[in-house]
Parts: sequence; C-alpha cells; structure tokens
Amino acid sequence: MINISRKMDIVFCIDGTASMYSCIDNIRKHAKSFYQEVDYIFTENGDTLDCLNVKVITFRDYKKDGSNAMIESEWYDLTAGEEDDFEKYLSGIIADGGGDEPENGLEALFQTMCVKWNAMGDRDIQAIVLFTDADAHPLKDREGIDGYPANMVDEEGFIKAWYCVRPGFLSQEEFSLRERCKRLVIFAPVGTIYERLSTILNRSVYKPVGKNLGLSDIGIKELFKLLKKSPSAIS
Repeated sequence: MINISRKMDIVFCIDGTASMYSCIDNIRKHAKSFYQEVDYIFTENGDTLDCLNVKVITFRDYKKDGSNAMIESEWYDLTAGEEDDFEKYLSGIIADGGGDEPENGLEALFQTMCVKWNAMGDRDIQAIVLFTDADAHPLKDREGIDGYPANMVDEEGFIKAWYCVRPGFLSQEEFSLRERCKRLVIFAPVGTIYERLSTILNRSVYKPVGKNLGLSDIGIKELFKLLKKSPSAIS
C-alpha cells in the first residue's frame, strides 16, 4: 500500500435561517473532533493528512437580511490546534432571518468556488458541503438589492466556474479551484434547484433532506468518508 500525503480544505456552506439551528449546532458539537475523525479515515487507508483547513460561509436572503445575507469566516487550520476558534465561530452563528423560502444559497456556493484555496496539490482535496432545508432563488433574482454582489454570475457562469473556467473578475492566481481536487456534497430538499444542478455538476453528490426540518440527523462521520473518496467515485 502506497502512503499518500494530502492536504484537505473544507468549506461548509450553511443556511443560517431559523430552522437550521439544529444543523449548525450539530456541526459545532463535532468541531473539536473534526481533525481526529478525518485523520482516522485517511490513516485507515494508509494515507497521511498533512493539513486540514475549514471555513464557513453562512447564507440567508438579501431581501430580508441585507449585509447578513452572506457572511464568510476566515480559514481555521485544525492541524495547528485552531479547533477552539472554529467552535467559537460556530457558536456565534445565530440561526435567524431569511423570511419565507427560498434563500440565496446559489450565491453562497459561487462565492465558495471563488475562495482562495490552500489545498492545490495533485492529491489534495477541495471540498464544499452545502446544508439547507429550503430551495434557492435563481441567480441574480435579488440583483439590485442593497448588498447583493456586484460581480455575481448567471447560471451559465456558475456552471462554468464549477468546471474551473475562471470568472472574469478574478486573476488566474486568485482563482484556485482545481478540477482534480474539487468535491461537492449538497444536502437539500427534493425538487429544489440544488437537485437539478447536481445532475449537471461533475464530482458532486446530492443527498435529499426534509424541508424545514433543520438537518439535525446528518451523519458527520459518513460525510467525511464521502469526501475522502476519489473524485470519480462521486461524479
């Protein structure tokens, strides 16, 4: 068995509205054990996890929540002992706002694609995990509302970005999503935009969840096992 050293980045893209309290709390409860759980999954296959970085992007609805419609955390290096900081950040997320569904989750997913990734080696993993119990507004549906991103793309631009076609407002150096590294796991209700997009976006997997139930029963360990699989295994 060949030992492979890897780095892994995970961005948790989380619906921050009121019904999602239990999901956010579930992730928070696992914050201090994330590194140990992911490291175990790597080492049982003979690999080495050199670095695990995590980030959170929380989304709501621009019409209802303005500047709180999308909030991005810093990166937390869990291999460097930043679990307490990560847990503290999660504890500070207040599940509120959004109004009636849908929410602006697609804008948050696009922003996630455009973050500055740390894990960029051939064997590294860039993982995006989206949690929501609601549908999403079509991209640009909230355009013109105060705080809405001026550089937001339409659905065609969104799909191109996932296929690593660089958005025009980013330089080649700034756009660091890599085809060989990317993974996407979507937890969302049946019949939503997310379910449809999951049939278009490669290296992605869609997991159906109940509407407005808060996703309290998501298995974090099973999620990590899924993210460890090769890209072709989840295409």
